Amino acid sequence: MVGPERVRFVPLGQVALHADMLFRRHRDAIARVLPLARVEHVGATAMPGGLTKGDVDLCVLVEAGAPLAPQGSGRGDMAGV
Repeated sequence: MVGPERVRFVPLGQVALHADMLFRRHRDAIARVLPLARVEHVGATAMPGGLTKGDVDLCVLVEAGAPLAPQGSGRGDMAGV
C-alpha cells in the first residue's frame, strides 16, 4: 500500500530561473507543432513571491481547426523536451 503523497513547498526564488527556462523550452516546442497556439505560464511558478512544489504549469489555447505544422517541416517534433 502506498502512503499519502508528501509535498514540499519551496520559495519561488529557489526555482524561478529553472521554471522560466522550462516554460520557454516547452512553449517553443509547442509552437513548432501548433504555430497558432497561445501558451501561457500559469500556476505558482508564474506568480512572483509565491510558494511552489517546483512543477511548471502551462495553459495551451488553440482555436478549433487551427493548423498543425506541416508534416516533414521538422517543426512537428517535440522529442527532447
